[in-house]
Amino acid sequence: MPLADRTRLAGVLSGLFDCAGDRLKVVLAGGLELAEMKYIHSATLSLLIAAVPIPWPELNTGDLMTIAARPPFALTVPAETAAELLAAAGGHPRLVLDGLRLLKDGRPWPACLQDLRLSGQIAAHFSVLGQDPGRAAVLLGLLDQDDLGPYRDWIKDPLLRRLYWTNLLRADGVPARARLVWRCAAVREAGLRALV
Repeated sequence: MPLADRTRLAGVLSGLFDCAGDRLKVVLAGGLELAEMKYIHSATLSLLIAAVPIPWPELNTGDLMTIAARPPFALTVPAETAAELLAAAGGHPRLVLDGLRLLKDGRPWPACLQDLRLSGQIAAHFSVLGQDPGRAAVLLGLLDQDDLGPYRDWIKDPLLRRLYWTNLLRADGVPARARLVWRCAAVREAGLRALV
């Protein structure tokens, strides 16, 4: 959304907030652009200064079992299997869906988990980011690291920020001391395949 439109939206919400006061609660769901509005453009979008960021909840085993039971999968996935898939996929929704698709296609369970690293969508993120040779070298260095630094609501490094907002990184640990880490080994392996 262009900045002019974002500014207009913020103005409308601010006007509503002025009229309704504490009776109005607004939930804005978004990604990087919404975060930029809060952390970069907050001087001109004052409504967002007081906004409290709440991370989207991670998938849990119950979520995965529900997704598996619905079309197009129509699978009965035991809780233990759901937990294994969540761990192997690092909770990444695309990898979870890839794992369920492989299971639905009749792949043996160990192969389903191992083949998550072959995800074309994850590799595509790295391919786009790695088009610049200098950035590709930096990405390869990052893929070699387990800990990518402290997590903050606004990640200052633009490459780490983009990796986080494309759901390839996650915050690990208690909020005050959370660290940025790769979602899972499958993400790292898909990245290496795309960049090497």
